[in-house]
Formats: sequence, structure tokens, C-alpha cells
Amino acid sequence: MGIELLEKYVDPHKDSKGNPIIDKEGGTIVQPNAGFVIVANCTKTESKVYLNMTSHELVLDASE
Repeated sequence: MGIELLEKYVDPHKDSKGNPIIDKEGGTIVQPNAGFVIVANCTKTESKVYLNMTSHELVLDASE
């Protein structure tokens, strides 16, 4: 039964060909590709910050 439901699922953020739907402002919702995590320690507050580094073909490099 689970496979049948999955086959019927339609992603509301993609068109019939599986391409992301771009809104009038040029934005869309994407599923990023996994990258890596950077953990930064703040010595003043003794807290941690986790930076998740991801990518997607629709997101340009900062240099572009």
C-alpha cells in the first residue's frame, strides 16, 4: 500500500516533467544535496553553532 501511495504522490513544487516551478520573483523550493557540517564554538558564551553546507544546481556559486 505504501508504494502505491508514493507512486500517486505529486510534488506541488515541480511541473509534470519533474522540473522545479519558478515563481514570478525567480524563487523556488529545492531539495539540497548533502554536503558537510562545520561546528563553530563560541568561547565567550560557550555555545556551538552548526553550519550545514549544501548545494543545488539552481543555486549559483558566490563568485558568479
